[in-house]
Amino acid sequence: MCLQCHQSLRDHPERHTRHAVGSEASRCVSCHMPRNMDALMFRARSHQIDEIPDAEMTARFGEADSPNACLACHRDKDVRWLAGSMAAWRPDR
Repeated sequence: MCLQCHQSLRDHPERHTRHAVGSEASRCVSCHMPRNMDALMFRARSHQIDEIPDAEMTARFGEADSPNACLACHRDKDVRWLAGSMAAWRPDR
């Protein structure tokens, strides 16, 4: 669905996602609609497509109050790793 408009990502999505093509982490919703909402029986997707993992907010408010899609999967990592990874991934920010 996303690639209908974001055609530049269609041929090499791994350049954007930094994950293997076809993996759960390479799906747009994994980062942009993470499972960070408490539902009745499971964690549900946020349904807020503009979600972008934000290391600064997670560092400021903590994982419980500012969940981060990266740390949801990379449970062995911390906010310092996240900040470094995001800075390397998006040096223009």
